[in-house]
Amino acid sequence: MVLAGVVIVAPAARAQDSDIAAARDLYASAAYDDALALLNRLHASDRPPAEAKIIEQYRAFCLLALGRAADADKAIEAVVTAEPSYHPSDSDVSPRIRNAFADVRRRMLPVIVQQKYAQAKAAYERKEWAAAASGFSQVLVTIAD
Repeated sequence: MVLAGVVIVAPAARAQDSDIAAARDLYASAAYDDALALLNRLHASDRPPAEAKIIEQYRAFCLLALGRAADADKAIEAVVTAEPSYHPSDSDVSPRIRNAFADVRRRMLPVIVQQKYAQAKAAYERKEWAAAASGFSQVLVTIAD
């Protein structure tokens, strides 16, 4: 019975990976509207956090390419919220995209640090030492960034 579940889930995971790869290919070929349509469909479905972050990254890239800066900011906010230390690679994106991410991070990081600190402090007060230590470590890493 368990094996059947694995067999069913594995093709679904490969299909999701191929959808993300297809969206990347569309973006790389400058088919931004088509890539965005596919990414929006993927965005509407339930995804693991790592996939959701990739989807939001490429949504932001497409939205910026299409001149939709306000919508791109929302996608970038989702990426920064999920991974405050994320910086697009210099070799993967244009300076315009890097600047858009930097602007959103600069705006959001103080709030993210406050939230992470409050969560870590609450864990400490509940005597959840491991969670508190992890939370305070995340605060320090984010501040250093």
